[in-house]
Amino acid sequence: MASRSKITALLLLIFILILCLNAFAETKVKIKGDEIKYEKQGKIAILKGNAVVNFEETVITSEELILDQDKRIVFTDKPFKILTKKDGKDTEIIGKS
Repeated sequence: MASRSKITALLLLIFILILCLNAFAETKVKIKGDEIKYEKQGKIAILKGNAVVNFEETVITSEELILDQDKRIVFTDKPFKILTKKDGKDTEIIGKS
């Protein structure tokens, strides 16, 4: 059974990633990874090894990222970093799942 803190951290991660991808539908998204699998039917990209999702002025990095284009979300259960720039100010969020 997962601990309460792990569940809270996972929910926070999902919330942050949804906020970061708010403009996802209208924005060109660039992806990179050592290994990339794309499931056309579900429009899901699975990035493994040095995974990077880059859109607008936001960069999300992790060892593994899953990008769901239909739901407009990125998620992971690995440690991650989100770098974003707003109004000329850099913000860095580092998280663990």
